[in-house]
Amino acid sequence: MYNDRRVLLEGNAVEEVVKSWVVKDKAEKVEGSELDGLLTYRQHETSLIDELDGQEGPFDTFIEWKEKSKISSPAPEISALNLSATQSLVDGDPATANTFTIDLSASYSSVTDLLNVGIEVPKDYGYTYVLTNNTSNKYRNIYNTINISGCTTLAQVASTIASKINKDYVSAVADGTKIEFTTKGKGAYTNSLTANGFSRNYEKVVEGAHGEIQAAPGSPAVAATGVIGTGRLSGGKNDEGEPGVPDMPFSPGTNATGSWNIANVASGSGIVLKDSRYSTSSYIYIRFQDGSSWPSGKDSDNIYNIGKNATGSFTIGGVRVSFSNGVMSATTTDASRGATLASYFSISDGIAEGAAKAAVSYQPASAGTEVEYQAVKALSSLNNTVVNHKTGKDATNAHYDIDLTSYQTSDEAVLEEFIASLLGKGITLNSASSSQYGYGVEFIDSDAVKDGVPTTDTLSKLNDPSHSSVNRRVYPATHLFNTIDLAQLRRLVDTPMTIANAFAKLMSGQSGVSFQPDGVNLNTDDVTAIRYSAPEGYTLDVYEGELRHYDLDFGQWFANHPNASIPGELDGKGFRAYCATDNSQWFNFLFLNGTGDMDDKPLSGTDTQDIKTIIIDVSEVTDASSLVKAIYEQATPVLTGDDARFNHLMRLAGDTENGVLTLYDERRFPVTFYPDYQTKGAKISGGVMDNVLRELRNVYVDRLIIQDTDHASQNIRISIPRTTMDHVFGYIPGSYQPEDFNVLTQESREKLLGIEPEVGILDKGLTYLIDANTLIGAQINRMRNAGANITTAAENTQASESTLRDADMAKEMTGYTKANILSQTAQSMLAQANQNSSQVLSLLS
Repeated sequence: MYNDRRVLLEGNAVEEVVKSWVVKDKAEKVEGSELDGLLTYRQHETSLIDELDGQEGPFDTFIEWKEKSKISSPAPEISALNLSATQSLVDGDPATANTFTIDLSASYSSVTDLLNVGIEVPKDYGYTYVLTNNTSNKYRNIYNTINISGCTTLAQVASTIASKINKDYVSAVADGTKIEFTTKGKGAYTNSLTANGFSRNYEKVVEGAHGEIQAAPGSPAVAATGVIGTGRLSGGKNDEGEPGVPDMPFSPGTNATGSWNIANVASGSGIVLKDSRYSTSSYIYIRFQDGSSWPSGKDSDNIYNIGKNATGSFTIGGVRVSFSNGVMSATTTDASRGATLASYFSISDGIAEGAAKAAVSYQPASAGTEVEYQAVKALSSLNNTVVNHKTGKDATNAHYDIDLTSYQTSDEAVLEEFIASLLGKGITLNSASSSQYGYGVEFIDSDAVKDGVPTTDTLSKLNDPSHSSVNRRVYPATHLFNTIDLAQLRRLVDTPMTIANAFAKLMSGQSGVSFQPDGVNLNTDDVTAIRYSAPEGYTLDVYEGELRHYDLDFGQWFANHPNASIPGELDGKGFRAYCATDNSQWFNFLFLNGTGDMDDKPLSGTDTQDIKTIIIDVSEVTDASSLVKAIYEQATPVLTGDDARFNHLMRLAGDTENGVLTLYDERRFPVTFYPDYQTKGAKISGGVMDNVLRELRNVYVDRLIIQDTDHASQNIRISIPRTTMDHVFGYIPGSYQPEDFNVLTQESREKLLGIEPEVGILDKGLTYLIDANTLIGAQINRMRNAGANITTAAENTQASESTLRDADMAKEMTGYTKANILSQTAQSMLAQANQNSSQVLSLLS
């Protein structure tokens, strides 16, 4: 029997892969995350750009908006409305100028009587003038003086006033002692001209008593509170739709909010509030103190010292920040723009040294300077009352009528042809004067959805050609084009309603663009035309532009990789797209083959990098169409949801049939005047760049083979997991140093213990050891069971052997007995034979 046991060392092997996340201080490219060749199917740049905006590529750039001068040729048209590129409006009736006259001799006899006399023409424009013979005189809140020191007669004063007040909107002509004012306006507005005399009291005040302003040294560092987390508001939504427009859907916006418990933060810790709406961000620096004191102002370090239990509030940008009972809360001030205002607001924990810049300190007040403001008396001929002469008439608007007689039908085929003619086009009223803005509408179709993904036909492709950095610097997020969703046209026609009436109803709510003639009931009367109206000098133009967008052709990628193992080939891959106006802000789209164990992923981003990483589960993806659908369905709720950290301007559409995903920017106007505008606007790159990296940890084991018999297949395999410190804590060279494992600082404690929802190093190590212990325990049970099985087998074998031995003995005895019987029989037969032979012989003898 074989009793020798042999133990063989098979070597190390990977038992399993543990997936987790590593948070770094700075973003880095994720190695191997680029889908090979994805950006080679570009539609814009002639070649990829290796480096752009100080970032390593390769990059391609979004197709940018098309300016007025760059609209494609031939000029666009809307055949259904018989509109070509540009139509001049039919002129209306011009205005007749309004006039009024002031006669100085009616109330004054000499030039001296007119000194320090005030006149305002016209009142609505706020131009105020004072007649003086001493230009060094000071007048409170008056910036225009008319020097009449060289005048000796009232006629000369009248001539001087006329030359000074002659403006673009009004002309003034002197005739002796009379001054005649005439309007120059030709529009359809009331071109009345107003004037009045005004007065001011004499004042003597001391100014400059605040003392000198001197620069102060840099501010000290302030420790972090440890409770702010991401420092972002959530839950905000913008208005969707146009309130007040008949039969148009409207979803009201909601305020974004945030709340933090500061009752137990360390005294002396602080935060920074930031509002980044404009080119120069606004900051508020706060240092928390014990107690409930509320600051009367900033300290010398430019920091507000607020008690942790203080009660009070203030506003920064579009967010109201309040303190009460140890809680700091924040909410946007305008629910209609809840998401937008929240996207500009953020809180960072702690204040870096010198960040507050401690800008200025005030020295003790000096005596200041005594300033004497002269009194002003009203022009007597106006009797200090408003003059509003109206000797002319207002103009009537120019207009253009669009014939809709061909669409007094509800036929579905005609309706779809009508929609197809308008889709992607825009109509605008443009002024010939650069000082005026255009007003317009653009047409989209939200019904254009395939396989649950909006197609590019839903995109508004028209950009604002009148927009420029000169005339639209404030609130650039507002644009002058209203979006008309042609899907609503189908709904109205189904009510039922003719196409002409439905179109007129949609357009009638567009303020400043069009109107339906009075007396027409859009619900019952037949509409034959719709009229565009504007002051003289406007034209009606048709535009066809392109949104800032990029098409990712996954269909072509799949075609060029027919043997790719899907979804495994997609795992860990992705792409990233950068905001056109902020080089430090980008979206990562990271593909993972299953995300069940990735729920605890920390949020991406650093103090200087606004990284928005969206996980896409591709485990069910089989082709380009299903990939486009997966990206849209999983990313869109994040991009448009309540979380202000992701609610930005990036949107998705796609062509599932051909496997093309379109990324586009909602802003329908050029953004080149933004301070942080990138060199070539929005850009895109293959692969992911993140500060939160996926860590795949191999659990190594040493495998032993215990061979208990002479049969090769009869053995026991044992896996012993490695439990050295680098395995337990998942040490990755370059991510941190051994000395970081301490509890001396808040940062190191947080790294060891973790901050919800992030898991600390110690918890990860314990999880590893528990998994290792579970593995060892399972194998101990296996060995015990194997040993018990061997003992049972041995006992059974021994019992069988005894039974076999007993059977063999019985067999032998049976054989022995048989042999004896045969021997005795033979002897008996032989004896009998011998006896018979003797008897025969005796007979013979």
